[in-house]
Amino acid sequence: MIRSSLVLTVAAAKQLQEAIYASKLWQNQKMLLSKLTNHFTHNPKENSMQKSIFTHSTTRILGLVALLTLISCSLIGGYNARSLEFLTSLKASHMMFIDNFTKGEGKAFNEEKLKIAISENELKFREAIEYSTSLNDELRTKNLMILHEIFQLDAEKLQGDKALLTEKDAEVMKEPSNHAYALAIKGECVRPEAKCK
Repeated sequence: MIRSSLVLTVAAAKQLQEAIYASKLWQNQKMLLSKLTNHFTHNPKENSMQKSIFTHSTTRILGLVALLTLISCSLIGGYNARSLEFLTSLKASHMMFIDNFTKGEGKAFNEEKLKIAISENELKFREAIEYSTSLNDELRTKNLMILHEIFQLDAEKLQGDKALLTEKDAEVMKEPSNHAYALAIKGECVRPEAKCK
């Protein structure tokens, strides 16, 4: 009898822990959606370049909403340090990619360098997705695929324009990407046994 009570108590504790994790994620998602909605619905840009970036960012918002949905269900598997390393590395690489193709002193658009940078980042995403697939964690893999799609949108924008981004355009491009990576990292860090916050 004591043993069955202990089993019920452990099961109840696990359910409570999962409910707390889901509640924290839901609160963070509501706050982020509110911020993103406010950011992208106020003061749309007037000139064509900024309008193009705005449309590009709106498309990325849809990806973020999908990512939020996936993160809310991402508590199936436990924390994985290597997955977190992949996420932080991909974020740094993606932000560096945008920085490298932003106007600056002595910089000029180079299509060959762009192709090389895209190829390097594609390899990083492939490695992360393959690793995630090997863990049999479909939700983690889908999160990475959404981040990959956001990177591909950024790459396509640069390839289509064949020009460096302005500082303002780079900021507009980075903001939703940073939010997406932050959510993916947070999703990893709220998993059971996580060693990050």
